[in-house]
Amino acid sequence: MFAGYAGWSPGQLEDEIKRKAWLTHPASLELVFDTSPEELWRKILSRKGWKHRLLSQMPEDPSLN
Repeated sequence: MFAGYAGWSPGQLEDEIKRKAWLTHPASLELVFDTSPEELWRKILSRKGWKHRLLSQMPEDPSLN
């Protein structure tokens, strides 16, 4: 069993976004309504350029690579 706490301090999220600590992507109707949850991450990564496209093709179990 594990007990813990995660919280945000004022301005923390904004600061992390400025530092590009989060990978963001514009929402679209197609992504929200026509993409299965299992495929969403792979689809978004494949649209973000070649570096992220490589990550999108990584197997779920890296030992299979």
